[in-house]
Amino acid sequence: MDKRRSYSGEFIYTCKGPVPLDKALDIVKYYPDEDIMLGLYAYAADHGDVCIARQTRAAQKRASQRLDFGPIASPGNLSQDRTEMMGEIKAEGWVGRPKKAGKKILKSFIYQAYSDEETNLRLQSLYFGLLQLKWIAEDTKQKSFLSIFSGEETTCRVVWTGEVNTLAELFKELVNRKKHVKLPEGESIWVMVNARFWDKEGNHEFGNDRLRSTSTPTGSKDAIDLLVKIMNPDLPLESLKELM
Repeated sequence: MDKRRSYSGEFIYTCKGPVPLDKALDIVKYYPDEDIMLGLYAYAADHGDVCIARQTRAAQKRASQRLDFGPIASPGNLSQDRTEMMGEIKAEGWVGRPKKAGKKILKSFIYQAYSDEETNLRLQSLYFGLLQLKWIAEDTKQKSFLSIFSGEETTCRVVWTGEVNTLAELFKELVNRKKHVKLPEGESIWVMVNARFWDKEGNHEFGNDRLRSTSTPTGSKDAIDLLVKIMNPDLPLESLKELM
């Protein structure tokens, strides 16, 4: 068995921000926080740390064995400082050890309507529309979803449960054709889509080449058109309600 070394002064990165590595390991002993485990797996992959990967997998196994026992798995039973450290935003659908990724992208898409209130309203409408279409995982947190369009740094990723060509076509419309959503400086559309969305298995990226080479979807055109209209700040949301 690998002897656990000291991780003092080292950090993992989560949707809430950096977390000391030793604290993260302590947290997953008691509660399988998905965002914390995402950060631990990423650290293990980046550093080739088999010990961290084993400890995180063990935490997942313990969690699966106690899911039916109610209160023992509840964040409410954690000490207050651990609960605060985990925060409210959690990455969705992290299952198993990921493939080692290349350059880590912390940037997000940029969306801004004519006011902050309208921006949030349109992004929330997009979020609920994608849930209704079953194109994103049903347990996707709204805060995680909104963060990937915030223009701020984030490690959040959304699990895409629709077809990959539908995802690609949606962002071609939003970014390239209608230009409702902007890219951060220096990044391409497929690098950003790949960075902010997981495939439906939840444990690896789509890959830039796969996203770039998709065919145009045939059965989802009307739904994509509606979602794009939702993000058009020149179209009143009231006029779209009957279609939603």
